[in-house]
Amino acid sequence: MKVGTVFSVVPGMENHPIFKGVSTDDFTGPVVTLHTLYENRPLRSANIQVLMTGMIPEKPVEPVFWINNRSNGKAIYTSLGHWEDWKNVKFPGSMSNTVNFLLNK
Repeated sequence: MKVGTVFSVVPGMENHPIFKGVSTDDFTGPVVTLHTLYENRPLRSANIQVLMTGMIPEKPVEPVFWINNRSNGKAIYTSLGHWEDWKNVKFPGSMSNTVNFLLNK
């Protein structure tokens, strides 16, 4: 049975502005033959706030969406963005919210 990458919003981040109007339940990636998930651990800054993690079978959970709260501004990183991710209405909604968040809207 093929399954997509399972994404989970970090507990307590469900109401973050990036997820405004976006259901954080059942946020899964596309079902593909070969599972890939960027290895991002360990994150090396105390200023990082992880919003979402990803998991594929038989691999450790990895952070996939986070904010780096730097002294001169914020930077957002996500390893999501496979062309199939854009077909899930949750992903483009969170990306639009990300732009608004970075612009302080």
